[in-house]
Formats: sequence, C-alpha cells, structure tokens
Amino acid sequence: MSSRLRVVVATVAFGMGLDKADVRAVVHYHMPRSFESYVQEIGRAGRDGEPAQCHLFLDPEVMVLWTIETLLCYLELHPRRWLELLPHTYAVCTVSCAGGHAQLRAAARSCPPLAAALSLSPPPPSSSSIRFDLIALSDSLGWEAPLVRRALLGAGRDGVAVEFSEPAFRVRSYGDLSGAESDAACLFLLRRARRHRAAELRRLRRCLSAFQR
Repeated sequence: MSSRLRVVVATVAFGMGLDKADVRAVVHYHMPRSFESYVQEIGRAGRDGEPAQCHLFLDPEVMVLWTIETLLCYLELHPRRWLELLPHTYAVCTVSCAGGHAQLRAAARSCPPLAAALSLSPPPPSSSSIRFDLIALSDSLGWEAPLVRRALLGAGRDGVAVEFSEPAFRVRSYGDLSGAESDAACLFLLRRARRHRAAELRRLRRCLSAFQR
C-alpha cells in the first residue's frame, strides 16, 4: 500500500479487498470463470481516474479443456451417472538422465513403473531418456495413474529429471453404453450446453445494460 512494490503476483483473493487508487495495470494469466469476476478484478486498476491498462492472456487450448471438463461434469451429475470424473493427470512422462543410458537403467531398478516403461518400449542403447504414455503404462501395471506418477517422481534425484506433459482428463465409466444410451447422452449434452449458452448471454446482456445506464 506504500507503493514500494511495482509488481504483485496474487490470486483473486488479493484483489477482493484491495482498495489502492493508483494501480496502473492488471494482468490476467488466464480467463476468469465469469464475466462478472473479470469486471470486478480489472476494477482494481485506475481507481484514481488516471489511465490504466488491463491485459488478458487467453490460451485457446485452456478454453477447450474447460469446455471438455464442463461437459464431463454434466455427464457425472446426470441422474444416470454415466461416468465419474477423477482427478486430473498428465498423459506423457519423460525421464532424462545426465549420466546416460546406464543411469537410466540404474534408476529403473528402484522404480517399477520406469522399469516397466523401459521393458515395454526400450529406447536405443545410446539414449539417455525415455518418453512414454503414462495412462497406457498405468493400465498395463494395473495401478492408478496418480500412484504411477508418484513413483516416477520418486525416481528423480541427482542427474535424473522427471517431467510430465499434456494434461489429461481421467474418468471412470460403469460399463459400455448402448447405441440408444450414447444418443441420449449426446442429446442431453447438447440441450444442457444450449441452456448454459442462453443463460450466459442473458447475464452478459444484463451487465451491458447496467453499464449503459
């Protein structure tokens, strides 16, 4: 509040109680959950009446992930309970060793998932890294993906780097759907998405009307 800091990185909770008149810029790392939230958060800038800047980094891939997650939640909350949405995970794991292939093999001796990955898709003897499908490996071991990820993280030590990429959704299905059930699920999603879109448009129109008064 004394203006000794030029930049503050914070969550939305910080902005809710901030009443500092000379904030010159607000930068969003991603899209807020609602238009009202966005308006409230950028309202922290320029409260002294002087020009201020607001920037939003919008990643189209994140928008797609949010949309998929919303549709999966609809299926989970349906009375038929078509699926159960499990905690997110990553689809790909890369293990790299500064000590080369020998260190990669040595790390596998104390990490069963890494040993299984090397057995299923052995890299060339000259390779110091391996990249594999984390979900497929979990299925082959009969382990839950979070347990496999935890075990692989445990292999990380001096010279061994474990990296995860490509965020993925995990769902539990209670059996294959018949053709009629698949059609019913798709129709349900279509109708629910249309209702949601109509509701959001009504909210935006109300906000616009309030600003134009």
